[in-house]
Amino acid sequence: MAAEFSQRDLEGERACIERQLREAAARAAEGEQIRENHQRFEELERVLPSVSESLVLCARLVEHDADITRFSSELAAAMAARDSAAAAVADLRGRATACEGRAQNAGRETERLRERIDRDRRSLALADEVATLERKLRDIPTDLDVRLAAAEQSVREYGEQQRAAGERRSAAAGLLKAAEKRRRDFDSVTIGAECSRCGQPVSEEHARRERAELDDEVQCHRTERDATTHDETTATAALTAATTERDQLANVVRERNRVRDRFHDQRGVLAAQGICADAAVLRAEIEEHTRQAEGFDRAAADARGEKQEAEAAAAGQEATREQADARVATLTLRLTTATTRQATDAGRMDTLLDLLPSAWRDRVPAMTDADLHRELTDLDQLRTSDIRAQFLKLTEDATRRNEWGLRLTALDSAIEQVPTEARCSVPSAESLLKTTGERLASAKADHQSALGRNEQFRGHAERRRTLDEQHRALDLDCRLHDELADLLGAQRLQRDLVRTAEREIVRYANDTVRNLSRGDLTIELDDADDGPDRAFALRVRRAENPTPIGVVFLSGSQKFRVAVAVALAIGRFASRQARPLESVIIDEGFGSLDRDGLQAMGDELRNLQQCHSLRRLILVSHQEEFVARFPVGYRLEPGDGGTTAVRFRRECGAEV
Repeated sequence: MAAEFSQRDLEGERACIERQLREAAARAAEGEQIRENHQRFEELERVLPSVSESLVLCARLVEHDADITRFSSELAAAMAARDSAAAAVADLRGRATACEGRAQNAGRETERLRERIDRDRRSLALADEVATLERKLRDIPTDLDVRLAAAEQSVREYGEQQRAAGERRSAAAGLLKAAEKRRRDFDSVTIGAECSRCGQPVSEEHARRERAELDDEVQCHRTERDATTHDETTATAALTAATTERDQLANVVRERNRVRDRFHDQRGVLAAQGICADAAVLRAEIEEHTRQAEGFDRAAADARGEKQEAEAAAAGQEATREQADARVATLTLRLTTATTRQATDAGRMDTLLDLLPSAWRDRVPAMTDADLHRELTDLDQLRTSDIRAQFLKLTEDATRRNEWGLRLTALDSAIEQVPTEARCSVPSAESLLKTTGERLASAKADHQSALGRNEQFRGHAERRRTLDEQHRALDLDCRLHDELADLLGAQRLQRDLVRTAEREIVRYANDTVRNLSRGDLTIELDDADDGPDRAFALRVRRAENPTPIGVVFLSGSQKFRVAVAVALAIGRFASRQARPLESVIIDEGFGSLDRDGLQAMGDELRNLQQCHSLRRLILVSHQEEFVARFPVGYRLEPGDGGTTAVRFRRECGAEV
């Protein structure tokens, strides 16, 4: 049994060697084709990855071209929309400024009319007062002074009568007092005493007679006193009545004088102001001015309404412009990214083409996906046919053929030594060999298929790894671009830099414009930091008016001062004072000025040179009257050989 298996093994090995010899003979017959297929397999295996990547890059370059064309078109449209929105914003802001100007003008006219109305009302009050005073003067009697003089005369007369009556009363009272004293004294005289009146001795009869006479005398003096007292009382009453009348007339005279003085004073005020004293005319003027003021109020309200509408529309257009700016920035970034990717892919494409053989280098630009698929199919077929193993076997056949011949001889000798009863029949050995060969071929086919799939998976994995790396790099670049665009965009660093520059320039400009205007003008930025962005929007304040006004509302000389100050400030800011300004050139900046303006500008320019210590102030002008104000210059004169510069100098107003 062991001999049978040994003989069967030997026969199987001999059949295998014979089969290998037949295969080697077949390969030798197909040697040229195997070599060509192996060369093609090696070439395809070497170039197809680069060709495949090149075709992908070609497709991406086409996509990049389409993206660049599309982004360029969209960018142009977005820029046009942005410019249109910016123009609309400028127009609407101009309209708003014009409406503001109209509203301010109407407000000034209203204020002027209100002041005129107030003045006319005050004048009307004066006119009414003058008319009232005039009526009062007409109501006062014209003979008031005569009556006052008569009343004063009566007071003086009644005063004299009162003093005379008083004196008479005093004298009568004195006499009465003396008589009463004598009567009392006589009552104490005794009978037989010497009489003080006649010197005779006093008797009863004499005493009775003297007492009667003294009583009569006392009664007479008392009657006289009462009469004089009555006269004095009557004179006093008359004096009081005359004094009262005089005082009343004096009060009326004083009131008349006050009214007359007030009348003349107020009428003088009206005359000095050149105002009509007619109240009816003044009332008509007040009504007319009131109607005009109401009309200007309505015009100002309409202008403010139009301004608000224009500002609202400008805000809408500003939002549109900002959206367009954002769109432009996005499209610019996309266009830049697409251009960068195109350049990167084009560089990679050139690198891959340089690695390819010249024949493939010429073919790749014209290849299609179908061509690549055919080449990949050929590569898969060659790989499936195990062309590399065939070529290896073909190269080994010459050496191994001798080994197989020697082994075959040895096997024949070994088979001859096997006993006859232990030998296996040739058909049985061939059948076994065939079955074994089929199983070996099936195993090799499975092995080659697995190797092919493994190579495909390795290719896919390598491509996936490459694409992942590219995606990560591109994603990082995209994030970096987005972050840089946000940091360096119009709303971040650019805006901060522009705002900082504007503030510095305005600060420098104010140093100059205050000197040029002798402290009358001050420049400031029109927009707030958080307001709508406008490049270098300025407004100006006057010393006598704290309300800022736009530059467009300045006079020609004021605009010139502001323009020169801003130009010098920009120069100072640009140089950062690394080197101070030494020269200024002004080319034809005086065409809009009249004679007075030219004279003022000449003074301002000399002041400018002194304020900034300029070594040179160069002016270009065609106005001889203006040029004549400067001592040194060059006159350009045309000649046969071209334009000639002729230097001139003026001394005492004469050119030398």
